[in-house]
Amino acid sequence: MARKKVAAICVFLASAIAATFFISTHHVYAASTPTIKNIDHVPYTPATGEVVTVYATVYGDDINSVKLWSEQCSTICFLPEETPMVNIGGNEYKASVKLRDESINMTYWIEVESGGIKYKSDNITLYVGEVANNRPYCRIFKPKNGVVLSNTVTVNGVAGDPDGNNTLEKVEIKIDNGQWIKVSGTTSWSYQLDTTQFPNGQHTLYARAYDGEKYSGVEDDTYNRITFTVQNEEQPSENQAPTVSITYPIDGATVSGIVNITGTASDPDGSVTAVFVKIGDGNWVAANGTTAWYYIWDTLNFDNGKHVISAYAIDNRRKSSAVESVTINVNNPVNKQPQIDITYPRNGDTISGIVNITGTASDPNGDNTIDRVEIKLGNGNWQLATGTVNWYYIWDTSSIDYEEDFSISARVYDVNGSSSLKVIYVTVNNQGGNSRPTVAITSPEDGTIVTEKTIKIEGTASDPDGSISIVKIRIGGGEWKTASGTTSWSYNLDVSNLIKGPITIKVVAYDDKNLASQEATITLNIQYQPGKGNGTPGFEIIFMITAILVIILLRGRKNEY
Repeated sequence: MARKKVAAICVFLASAIAATFFISTHHVYAASTPTIKNIDHVPYTPATGEVVTVYATVYGDDINSVKLWSEQCSTICFLPEETPMVNIGGNEYKASVKLRDESINMTYWIEVESGGIKYKSDNITLYVGEVANNRPYCRIFKPKNGVVLSNTVTVNGVAGDPDGNNTLEKVEIKIDNGQWIKVSGTTSWSYQLDTTQFPNGQHTLYARAYDGEKYSGVEDDTYNRITFTVQNEEQPSENQAPTVSITYPIDGATVSGIVNITGTASDPDGSVTAVFVKIGDGNWVAANGTTAWYYIWDTLNFDNGKHVISAYAIDNRRKSSAVESVTINVNNPVNKQPQIDITYPRNGDTISGIVNITGTASDPNGDNTIDRVEIKLGNGNWQLATGTVNWYYIWDTSSIDYEEDFSISARVYDVNGSSSLKVIYVTVNNQGGNSRPTVAITSPEDGTIVTEKTIKIEGTASDPDGSISIVKIRIGGGEWKTASGTTSWSYNLDVSNLIKGPITIKVVAYDDKNLASQEATITLNIQYQPGKGNGTPGFEIIFMITAILVIILLRGRKNEY
């Protein structure tokens, strides 16, 4: 009777164990539990002989081991049936197996041992062979899901292309229903997130990768999005929001080429610290200025049609205005954009006196299609430059007495109205109160015909509040040469190497503070011919006749004796 009771107890215990565990040919597993997630492998569809890396995310305490299992491994890969997975940070694990050349599709699963109990994931099938491009994957490593954030934090993660037939072009993130923002890096990426731009409370961060054909999943993935709570110090409730307006272009306007978007902003109880602008669904970018602001928009980078320009302002207590928007129509001709460059001065240079701003312009449609080049100094008006492919503009900075920073803007237009813009920043540093010297050419006169090999150019120079340090002269498009003298100066010009015809002579005087005068200019007409008489017309004939008469006279006197 006692033996029967013992047997009955054994049967009961066996039934209880069978209800809790199921039997595998290798191990006894606990009933499935949701601790193993995001199982994935790379490449998604490997070729025979390739190395396959399997990833998994494991949540839980007291994790003793994580292993990759496949009953087929002995026939299709070079590893045993159980392969330990390596922790690569946080809850992420990976293991790699190499397929045999005769590999077929493989079924695998993940085994986790925690607290002496083994847990098994669902089976995953790995398909071997070539298939169409699969979308990439993207993972967020930091910050973790559910954290509380404030101020500026670093968001980072990894991304990859499962089948390796496309390189990753970019990784983007977005907050809630905002715009996608491109981050730094691809396979390993990061972004500095300023949480002060978002209201306190819960938000969702999404990340996605793009391989040139497909984006990684967003809604159907769990490891490429997290929720977080923003908790920044609230500003006093009495702070009033700033306001912003777009003054140009107006709603409904039609624009093309380079558009200078302008507007104003104000704050009733503080100051405006920044204005942001975006075009359509693009990213928010900082405008130039605050209470009076502008943003240069090149419409040639956008499709023709309707576009929305939006702007908002932030005050000194981090409160944002309502978004102001206008809808405009872009209508650009099908035309390639011309290009422009400023060759002198360069960005960051310090300049003074008279500055010859030079540059080049080109047009992919042909240089003969360039219409004009314009220059703007600081906030001044646009002025027409001289030339097109090679252009210049003379800027007299002498009226600027003290050191000051200026922008130099140059823009080129082609005959179809397409344009582009180049902007540099320079420092003007003239000594305050210095008056500019003057220079004059006294000889020869403007328009003089030059028949001799050399001609002497003379003039005077003076300075009302200093002295003349040097006088320079320029012949045509040649280099500046130093003249002899200062207040009374001269220069001997050898015209034998000059081309016949008109040539421009320019002279500039510099005072003891290196401030240049305005240019003095004359034009000479070069008619010198080497080897021919270049003196007074008929002089040679008169000389010959005189010589003959002298000879005749001398012979006549001799005959008298």
